[in-house]
Amino acid sequence: MENPELSFTLVYTVFAVCLVFTPNEFRAAGLTVQNVFSAWLGNEDIGFIEHHLRRTSLTILIHSALPLGYYMGMCVAAPEKNLIYIYQVGAVSVTLSGSKHTKGKFIL
Repeated sequence: MENPELSFTLVYTVFAVCLVFTPNEFRAAGLTVQNVFSAWLGNEDIGFIEHHLRRTSLTILIHSALPLGYYMGMCVAAPEKNLIYIYQVGAVSVTLSGSKHTKGKFIL
């Protein structure tokens, strides 16, 4: 494809959806959070509560890191946008509407 931003966005969206909503094919291949990090999680039969606390914490951490992973990947996929330098990204103008008190234009 000509547009690397679009290609990366599509691939990352599929990756994120498959990570959050794990399909049967990924489970069969062992590509789940529980299987990938099984050495760190430990045995469920020995420490049930500790295992599930670790698994829940790890799942939340990985799911929370998805937006950061997208941003870092976009820095690599589209280096001409200078996303790695936050101060050079440029001003984004946002127009708020719908309320009497919020009409106007703001620069973020």
